[in-house]
Amino acid sequence: MLKFVNSTKIKFILKKGSQLFINYRETNVSGKDIHIYSVKNDTSFVLEIKAEKPFTLVNLNKQNTQYLLLNETDYKVEVKKGQVDLFFTCADNYKQNECNVLNLMEKTFGKQNLSEEDKNIEFNKLIKGKKYSMGLDSFFILRKNERIKLLERLKLENKISLAGFEILIKYVNFNFIGNRFLPFSYYGFEKTNFPQWYVDTILNHSKDFNDTTLINTIPYRRSLRYLNLFLSTQNKNKTGIENEFEVAKTFSDIEAVNDLMLYQIFTDNTNKKENVFTKYIDSLKLYCNNEEYKLRVIQNYDFTQILSNEKNTLINFNKAIFNFDSILLKNKKVVIVDFWATWCAPCIKELSTIKNLINEFDPQKIDYFFVSMDEDYVKWKNAIKSYPFMNIQNSFILKNNFESDFAKLKAIKTIPYYIIYEVNGALAKSGIENVQTPEFKNYLKKLLIK
Repeated sequence: MLKFVNSTKIKFILKKGSQLFINYRETNVSGKDIHIYSVKNDTSFVLEIKAEKPFTLVNLNKQNTQYLLLNETDYKVEVKKGQVDLFFTCADNYKQNECNVLNLMEKTFGKQNLSEEDKNIEFNKLIKGKKYSMGLDSFFILRKNERIKLLERLKLENKISLAGFEILIKYVNFNFIGNRFLPFSYYGFEKTNFPQWYVDTILNHSKDFNDTTLINTIPYRRSLRYLNLFLSTQNKNKTGIENEFEVAKTFSDIEAVNDLMLYQIFTDNTNKKENVFTKYIDSLKLYCNNEEYKLRVIQNYDFTQILSNEKNTLINFNKAIFNFDSILLKNKKVVIVDFWATWCAPCIKELSTIKNLINEFDPQKIDYFFVSMDEDYVKWKNAIKSYPFMNIQNSFILKNNFESDFAKLKAIKTIPYYIIYEVNGALAKSGIENVQTPEFKNYLKKLLIK
């Protein structure tokens, strides 16, 4: 029997000169970015998201402000030139307010979670200790309580519904739980030998995840991952990843929660470097019941098994293997190589500039190659579909990314990173981090007439 999936529609009305940068969860296993730079004329489009539960939409144009969108609800948002805030409207005033209230909280109190840019003096004082203290915990409790008081006031003023109030309380609570896992999200914190009060506090949160209302939101998923990392420190007789797997298999009586926790082990970048795919792929097939999770992990596992004796192996989205030098030798044009990744916000922004270069300069004289430094093969493969100037002939992923011999030879340590080659394949210029400048365009013009 086919399962009916609810749909949420969002109509974006973009005025001339406006910009839009958002991220939302497209499926259980992947999010999707939309980046629109400087709209030339008034336009609009409708985004339809199939969702059975509330989900998070992030406004990347404003320090990752989050919005909580409800399933089976149609929204509309208008964006004008110079506008960075998003304000969602819908036919139901309750749902409209509930969607925008997270932005209201941020404007009123600042962000609930802590970031490196946080200027709060008390936070800076506590963070320097690199240990989770009662003082730091009290700090988080205050941040949570101020938000709860705001929600209670909005409920009393009849601006949000009782059902919406309960969902938002859960959202605030999962953000709070995530903050209590600071040792697992900030470099340098002590991750073992926790005081007993901290252990007892965190263990009490385990039952919160049995409510899966917000399983498709950022706070829930982030907190669940950190909870697994915490619980895996409690067994001293096994290795970290082995502990994580043991925890995930039996953590909850709810299948969907265990499946997500298992999947997150395979998407953690640290675990990828420890070859978790090879060691646990069969166990995942046995214990994970979510076919979408399993398919994603297996596809990435297949990518890790691609073998090549070449030290500069490039792989396209048909998993064909290429040698970088052989690609260059086939070209009789100037070549611009763009090293980027789906997780790199500056790289994504630079892609619009590459598009402008393609339109501005004679395509008969320049070829463009896009080399991804992603570790997630499937995420990269899905992402390139959003860029019509990328195709099977010019898009590759670099095996072992920054750890590859090729990246080390080319001294690629950060991205975006560009290398320019002359018509004969000789290196013209490397180490370029920005192709938006007039200086670069002038350099390119001179190179084309050599």
